[in-house]
Amino acid sequence: MKLIPPDIPAATTPAPPLPAMPPLLKKLFLAGTALTVFLFAMVFAPSSRGYGGPGGWGEGILYLIGAALSAGIVIWSFICWLVYRSLHTQERGKRIGITLLFFLLPPILLAGSIGWDWVKGYPGRTETKADAPTSATLAGVVFPAGSKLEYEQDGQFGRVLVGATARKPLAFGTLQVTGIRLTDPPDERHLRLSLPAPQTIDGWNCSEQQHVDVSNNNGVITLDYCSLSGQTIADSIWPPGTLVESSADGWSVYASTLIDPSSAETCAHPSIVAGVPYVQVQATYDKTRQKLSIDYGTPCTGKPAQ
Repeated sequence: MKLIPPDIPAATTPAPPLPAMPPLLKKLFLAGTALTVFLFAMVFAPSSRGYGGPGGWGEGILYLIGAALSAGIVIWSFICWLVYRSLHTQERGKRIGITLLFFLLPPILLAGSIGWDWVKGYPGRTETKADAPTSATLAGVVFPAGSKLEYEQDGQFGRVLVGATARKPLAFGTLQVTGIRLTDPPDERHLRLSLPAPQTIDGWNCSEQQHVDVSNNNGVITLDYCSLSGQTIADSIWPPGTLVESSADGWSVYASTLIDPSSAETCAHPSIVAGVPYVQVQATYDKTRQKLSIDYGTPCTGKPAQ
């Protein structure tokens, strides 16, 4: 009978032992942990719980931010060490390369996110071209080359024209304007106008000193808000600077000519409302400006200045 020798397993190379943490790295981890504990403890120190100035809540918040950053670095570094340790069967160069790439992963992702947002655009961020090389159209008005254009990023790799200012007055319906801005981009129904001179809108003498808000409904311009250049309606005299705002029931009008505390006594530059002089008054007209009601007011106590 022939004996068959049993199979002898081939000799296998034993796996290298798990590397121990180098003494220097261990000291750095301990130092980072101690720093984190110290910063966190300083958050609750009496000097960090006061109000205002050095040692106030601002200092405590700084300690808390420092503790969070320190803890994050320590924890992430320890995770990277575990990754390096788990690759003990790989070549040393490969272990170092993979671990370094893993360690740099957060800043790489952060930089990528910032770069992506920069390319895509931030919704609401504005860009201004002082002298546009070509013409542009906004709310049906063509602004020629050389105008100042204002764009707003839409966050979808594009931008929207939200404002334009021309060097010379341009026709906008029956009005003359030097600038138009969308108040609710990209909706062109609500506009803010810059006027070159006082103009009448919806029966109100709007001043060029402040912006004028209007609604554009298929080419029909209606007033939302403006500052008057001065206006007389029946026996009411509204001085320059009176504010007019459209409301559901009509028009809200506010005037204040109170220049200094003595104005209430001297009645300098009053508003004459229904024949009564006021230094400050809030009133409401109906849509046709035929019916007037005074909401509140401060009548003059002296003789109006001549």
